[in-house]
Parts: sequence; C-alpha cells; structure tokens
Amino acid sequence: MKNKSILILIMITIFFTGCSRIKEDELFKKGRLALEKHDYTKAQEIFSQVLTEDSTNDNARSMYMQAVKMQDALEYEKKHMYDKAIQTLESI
Repeated sequence: MKNKSILILIMITIFFTGCSRIKEDELFKKGRLALEKHDYTKAQEIFSQVLTEDSTNDNARSMYMQAVKMQDALEYEKKHMYDKAIQTLESI
C-alpha cells in the first residue's frame, strides 16, 4: 500500500508543476475538505501537489502527514491490529 502511495506521489509531482499561489490556496482548501471527508488518499494527493509547489508549507506538510497516518490507522483496523491503530492515531 505504501509503495502505491509513493508511486502516486511521484506521478503527481511530475504532472502537476507550475501552480500559481491562487491555485495553491485552492488546492489546500480541497485537500482540507478531502481530509474532513475522510478521503485520505485524495487528501494525500492534493497536499502532495501543494508541497511540490511550496515545500516550506508547514500546514500542508502537517495535513499530508495526518492523512497518511489516518490511512495507516484504517489499514491497521482492517487487520485487527488495534494497538497499532491507536498508536498511530495518538501520534497525530
């Protein structure tokens, strides 16, 4: 699953370059909305785009990591690895 996420991030990095500041702000809002809707994969993709344009954006980096950890926690839950899921959620 993580290899797939890494591949997606690389592809997004290649395809989405040249965002303007306005587009970056719009992407950030869409990423936050995806995170709120529990669409963690989409949130990761969107925040990756924001970070491609501005690697110093701490808010986007924080929300990207939150999406990654939430996705990981869901995977642990599916595998009945509840202790790992709780640890992951506590680290957010």
